[in-house]
Amino acid sequence: MANLDFINNFGVLTWEDGESADKTIIIDLINDALLEGDGTFTIQLLETSGSSVPGQNNFQSITVQDNKGESQSWFEFSTVLYSGTESPESLNVSVERFGDGVGRASVRI
Repeated sequence: MANLDFINNFGVLTWEDGESADKTIIIDLINDALLEGDGTFTIQLLETSGSSVPGQNNFQSITVQDNKGESQSWFEFSTVLYSGTESPESLNVSVERFGDGVGRASVRI
């Protein structure tokens, strides 16, 4: 999932001598148009300096919940498999729109 639902802009957090207050990283999430389900990635505290070492809680698993169906719509073929014969000379293939249905939408086939 790397770089599909978030921007990898991690860096270095620095504490000055005597400082112990929490520091915050900001993870920018990407609201894409893909129907992909929830995704998970892990961040880790690495490469400490000075007399510091990573503690026991140095991994964090983060889940990005896919918001498709909550505020967007998407298209799918109505059936997984279509088949037909050469006669009649046409085949009806249906496409469904899912989600909130708000606004005009189209899909190229």
